[in-house]
Amino acid sequence: MADISQINVNNTTYDIKDTTARSQLAAEITARTAADNLMTSRIDQIISPTGEAPSAAEITDARTGHDGTIYTNLGTAIRTQVSDLKNAINAVFDNSNTTWELGTLNPGTGVASASTTRLRSDYIEVTKGTKISVSGNANCLIVYCYDQYKGYISDSSWDSDFTVSSDNVKYIRILIRKNSGNTGMTSDDVPTQVNRCKIVSTLNHNVYYNSYTDDDLDIISQQLNAVSALSGCPVVTDWEIGSIYNGSNTSSTTRMRTVGYVPLSGKSSVTINPNEGYKYIVFWYNDSDQNVNINDNGAWQTESKTYETWTGATKIRLVIATTDDTVTLGMQKHINVTYMSTIAGAVANKLGSFVSSQYNRNIDIESPIKDYASQFKTGAVADSFLFFTDPHIFPHTMDEGRMEVTIGTIEQVFNNSPASFVLCGGDWLVNSDTQNEACYKLGRIDGIMRAKFGNEYLPCLGNHDTNYQGVENEGSAAWSGILPQIAINNLWFSKYGKAYYDYKANNARFYVFDSGTDLVSTMTSYRWEQVDWFANKLIENDDDHSVIALHIFTNQLTKANYESDPKIQSLAENLTLIAQAYNSKSTVTLNSVTYDFTDTTGKVAFLIAGHTHYDLTTDLNDIPVIITTTSGYTPTFDLMFVDYTNSTLVAVRVGDGNDRTMSIVV
Repeated sequence: MADISQINVNNTTYDIKDTTARSQLAAEITARTAADNLMTSRIDQIISPTGEAPSAAEITDARTGHDGTIYTNLGTAIRTQVSDLKNAINAVFDNSNTTWELGTLNPGTGVASASTTRLRSDYIEVTKGTKISVSGNANCLIVYCYDQYKGYISDSSWDSDFTVSSDNVKYIRILIRKNSGNTGMTSDDVPTQVNRCKIVSTLNHNVYYNSYTDDDLDIISQQLNAVSALSGCPVVTDWEIGSIYNGSNTSSTTRMRTVGYVPLSGKSSVTINPNEGYKYIVFWYNDSDQNVNINDNGAWQTESKTYETWTGATKIRLVIATTDDTVTLGMQKHINVTYMSTIAGAVANKLGSFVSSQYNRNIDIESPIKDYASQFKTGAVADSFLFFTDPHIFPHTMDEGRMEVTIGTIEQVFNNSPASFVLCGGDWLVNSDTQNEACYKLGRIDGIMRAKFGNEYLPCLGNHDTNYQGVENEGSAAWSGILPQIAINNLWFSKYGKAYYDYKANNARFYVFDSGTDLVSTMTSYRWEQVDWFANKLIENDDDHSVIALHIFTNQLTKANYESDPKIQSLAENLTLIAQAYNSKSTVTLNSVTYDFTDTTGKVAFLIAGHTHYDLTTDLNDIPVIITTTSGYTPTFDLMFVDYTNSTLVAVRVGDGNDRTMSIVV
């Protein structure tokens, strides 16, 4: 038998034969038992899955989610719910820029109309499961549902809430009224009524429309006024065929370079991001136009890179090319250049323009783009551009859904084709606008198009764009709203100074004219001014190839009427007379001025126009003419391939209509 005369407890040895030692041992065992019981009680509370202890453990409670879910352990509970919270926070957005206005929406059509007792929103993007509710004690809300093209689907009845139940619903418009029903509203009622409206989307985030206070809006306004301090701002510049060597221009038929310098304006860095198959070199210059550095020792780069501003450099130039040194036309679209601001606290520029990714998916854009690209296989000397005209997407009641789809389709085709620039033949507006409305619309469309296409967007002024059928103010007499010429120049043509200008494409110079309105058929001093400018520019520039672009060629608005009685507009008539003399290297006298082209060498290749809303190819005074129909609702427009080598223009149709081929002068 083992010796048990001694026992060790908690590193202390006790002689159990000694009375005092036995008493000490008993006390130690009692204390240890009490401590063990306390620890057991605490452990039971911590690990209890039911939480039924007299005082439920905090950790047990922490394992229970806000929706009652009991997680297997505390770590999972914390990580899962924090992740959910993070996703919810990231998904929160405030749509305080949503436009609300007095007016109603017609049941069964969703078309806007006038009302003094209703308040309507513009289009709001939603997903299935989105819930819309309005506070108050009456049924004060109707929701109108629209598809991806903002086509009307359905509307609800008056109620206090609504849930989007279909995947086909991509947009909604909300109609709200006062609790008292048909009580009239004024502009003072708008903030109160709008703040009653709440949306909870399927991403578990709340959206309170116009929930900012006046102080909030003041702060936002100040921040937007400092937009020039934002980083990631795109660099917009003109391009031309040619290269740069040791900082100076050199000739090239396979490369493109920036025209002049791109100012850095205190920016701390420049990021160059080429598409696959393209390469670039960056040249840095100081205020004296001296080349102070070349990126990567002059080696071509094919990957996206950010370059810190070189010491002493105040501007840059770029040379770009394809990696196989073949294609030249339109390659500038494949190089994205942005610069970063040195202002502390600036964040990445996430400001987007009006135009979204919406486009008309019911028309085939891939086939015409493929047909268009195939024109380049001949290796001809050529120009490529996208031409659309007479969109008329800014009526008196603005149809922004149609506007979004039209411009989105043009953008999709341009960005996926080798077209180098976009030429618009005019007539964005319709009629009946006040002068204030017309100025707003003209300025807005110019901003949108330049945000999308930069200096590769060329506008022609249409007759409707003058607002000649509009009014000066609400209540003014009809046809009193034509805008002053200087207003139009400032809104659309500030870069050029006037509504007529020239643009140097890759292989031709495009002369863009202001044909005015169709009400004035005779030559005015302003039209003679343009003719004189054109004649002198032809002599001065004497490019190999030139093109005339204007809105009105003929005032006949049906093809049959044109064929029986052309009715050529006077400006177009005189411009083609100048072109005819230029092409034949002869003299011509117009408006008592004689123009001598005997020492010139170039040719005017063709004239391009819109206005008629029908397709036409014809000629006038030996100058080929091509007219494209309205871009309209489809939309419809042409990808133009101008082949100077083979004296041919190929117009590849996107949308309704057929491709066309026309001989040109070279």
